Parts: sequence; C-alpha cells; structure tokens
Amino acid sequence: TLGTGGIARWVFAEDTLTMTGAGKLIATSGDKTSEFKINVLPRVPDSIQLITTANSLVSHGSGSGILIGLITDKFGNPVSDNLNARLELDYPQAPPRYKFLQTQGGIVWTWLQSMGGIGRLRVNLRSQQASTSLEIMQFPDTPNTIDLQITPECVQNDGRDRVTLTADIKDQ
Repeated sequence: TLGTGGIARWVFAEDTLTMTGAGKLIATSGDKTSEFKINVLPRVPDSIQLITTANSLVSHGSGSGILIGLITDKFGNPVSDNLNARLELDYPQAPPRYKFLQTQGGIVWTWLQSMGGIGRLRVNLRSQQASTSLEIMQFPDTPNTIDLQITPECVQNDGRDRVTLTADIKDQ
C-alpha cells in the first residue's frame, strides 16, 4: 500500500512468514531496486518432543539417564533461546521434584536420577501452553541378600510330606 509522502507499506498476512531466521526483501519499481533485511522470530511454544536415554531405571538413586526436550512453535521452528521450561518428576514412593530448564536452540536437557522405590516415574515437561509427558519404570536393583527358610526342616523320604520354601530377596 502506498502511504503518505510516497512511503510504501506492506502487511504480510498472518502465517505467511513461517520459517525463522534472517531473510531479505527485495522491492523493485521500474529500474530502482532496494533490499531490506528481515529477521523472522519463532512463535510461542506449541509442541514438545521428549526423549530419554533410559528405557528404565534402577530405583533408589542407583539409575540415571539423560532427558532431552525439543520445543517448537506451530510451524516446527525451534523456540527462542533462554525460554523457560518446567520439568516435573513424580517419583514412586518419594516426593515430587521440580526443575526449571532454559532452551538453547529449542532444546532443553538434564541428567535424570532415579529416586524412591519401584514403580512408574512420571515425567512432565511444560513451556507456556505446550506440554508433554512420559513414564519410565523404576525396577529393583540386583539382589544383595537372599534368605531361604524351609518348613518343616525335617521330613521323611516317603513322598507324602509337604515342604514350604520361602525366599526373602532384598536389593541394596
């Protein structure tokens, strides 16, 4: 649109410029050409992909892995750097933990340490209105002690007596 004083004004329809980064606009009128630099910034978080290097964890702090989140806008562009994301860790048989992470290139990451007992560790990552979650199973560690009890301790070898074997297996 031509404004007052011979100034031209362009209004781009929403969702026209969808790829983030530096660009150049070239305006030509007759034999005159002008170039303008533009920088398209990402929009607000719309989607989060969450992955981990741990398919499962050994419980009670013995297991660890890495948790990685990719946060993108509605066009799939990584969000701006230093954007806050809240990590919520709901451990089995332990108090929940919260951690704040900041994006770098649309990515957040942290070390993930097991806590609490066996069961499902629920992981939730949220940035503004976008969120996602996953679950990781926490399993017992390898046995540390095995106590066996046999009752009765003495039976005849005639095949008529019943024996009960009880095993008490404990991890660390």
